Amino acid sequence: MSILVANQYYWFMGKIKYPSDVQDRFQVRMPSGLRDKIAKIAEANGRSMNSEIVSRLEQSLTMDEKVRESIKNDDPLQGIVTICEGIIRGASAAAMLALDAGIKSGQVKIVEEEDDQPE
Repeated sequence: MSILVANQYYWFMGKIKYPSDVQDRFQVRMPSGLRDKIAKIAEANGRSMNSEIVSRLEQSLTMDEKVRESIKNDDPLQGIVTICEGIIRGASAAAMLALDAGIKSGQVKIVEEEDDQPE
């Protein structure tokens, strides 16, 4: 018998296992450089690489479903909106990376503005 509690280990056939020990696994071969890109984006988003990959796959599959549903319902405008939302999400991750790189290189500085309003 096994009991799964979020973020806790549990007993399974006499051995202590973690939830990740029994989840589906799938190895992926990636083009050169893709792993590093995913690592940077995951770090910028405060996630593990695995969480970043799973999140992006789920977003992509959800977007595909929404686009197909909008086509099926003869509502192409909703399909276009869905695609734009996906592009914006991807662009925001890229913008965070660019901002981080700019700060690290010294090309971007964070400056606090003083309140010009009289008290």
